[in-house]
This record gives sequence, structure tokens and C-alpha cells, in this order.
Amino acid sequence: MKLLMVVAIALLGLAYVNAERECNALTKLKVQAQWSFVYGAGPARARAGAVIFRRFLQRHPEAQKIFARVKGEFTSSPEFLAHVARVLGGFDMVISQLNNPMVFQSLLNHLYDQHEARGGMLPEYYDEFGFQVARVLAEYLDDFDEEAFVSCYKLVAKGLKGLYKVAPQEGRRYYRRF
Repeated sequence: MKLLMVVAIALLGLAYVNAERECNALTKLKVQAQWSFVYGAGPARARAGAVIFRRFLQRHPEAQKIFARVKGEFTSSPEFLAHVARVLGGFDMVISQLNNPMVFQSLLNHLYDQHEARGGMLPEYYDEFGFQVARVLAEYLDDFDEEAFVSCYKLVAKGLKGLYKVAPQEGRRYYRRF
């Protein structure tokens, strides 16, 4: 009986630890609230986006060629800042739909297809983008929950990389080859 109790407690503890590492319903709400607070509106939105992309390009200067169409070499240009606003708008839509799986996947499918058509986006760029977003969130928030953000961003990055897609009308997963 004692052994059974010890095993049950151990399994509950393991389940708790695993739940903490996944992007569950509560984690999604926390990520949405923290992102919403930082993303905000107006000037705060533009500042956060500019910081994210400048840091991204500092770590990956070779990626500037991907942004040539929007004058990526001039990160203060109106064209580039408009692109940053579009990217963050798309990211905001994705984060806001974390708790709506079908819409979430449909958005990721669309963003994957857009990036695939343009070419040049390496998988590690999506990881770097998430890292830079997390840095900005940590700077703006005293209580930033990095573990929650990372667990949910993994889902976003997976979709952006095209590692899986969902047919929204059917709700079934299928895998895309590279």
C-alpha cells in the first residue's frame, strides 16, 4: 500500500512538471496577456518591433538580403518599419488565437505559405525571432514568464517552419516534407 502511494505521488509530480512545460490553456492566457501588455498600441508597438528586428539583424546580418524589398539595410526607413508593423501584426494575430486551435493553425499555414513563396527564411531565423521577442518581453515586464512563452512559441515556430500543417476544414494533421 505504501509503495502504491509513493508511486501515485511520483506520477502526480511528474504530470505536474510536464504540464508546466507544455503550452496548456493557462499558459496560453498568460502568454497572451504578457504579449498584449508589451505590444500595446501606438508608439510602444513601433518601438518594440524596431528593437526586435534590429537585434535580429545584428545577430544575422546575412538576413538583410531577405528584407531588400523593404529596405532592410535601413532599419529606420518607413518601408522597413511598415514591414515590421505587418510582421508584428501577424504575430499578434497568432498569439491571440493560441486558444483557438483551428484558427491558430490556419494562420500558421498561411504565414508558412507566404514565407515559403518568398524563400530565404531559414528555420533558425524563426527561433531567433522568438528569442528576440522574449528578450523584449523580459525587458518590459518585471514578471515575465519565459518558460510559458518558450513553451507556446515552440508551437508557433513549428508552424512557421512548416513542420506540420492542419487542414482546417477537416481538423487532421498532415506532415510536409522538406
